[in-house]
Amino acid sequence: MIQAINDNIFIELDEQIRTTKSGIILADTAIKERPRTGKVLSVGRDNNGINQGDRILYKKYEFKNIEIENKKCVYGKVKDVLAVIPEDMKIEGQAEHF
Repeated sequence: MIQAINDNIFIELDEQIRTTKSGIILADTAIKERPRTGKVLSVGRDNNGINQGDRILYKKYEFKNIEIENKKCVYGKVKDVLAVIPEDMKIEGQAEHF
């Protein structure tokens, strides 16, 4: 597995919602957005209390796309993480262009 150093962080993106509230299934080509939330795969030693496995919300333009072991991921700086999300909390309105 990848190991972040210093103040870097690697995040596996959350799965996208593939159905509308009314139950309509969306095709992959119809989904133009990506989530701004994900699970921390690796975080460097300057982690500001963020740990591997945490689910987080991050700034939309500060992270770069990368694929790790066939998973859509992003990487960036710990300072650009906005919040650690409790396991039982649902975040809506979290999309942006991939």
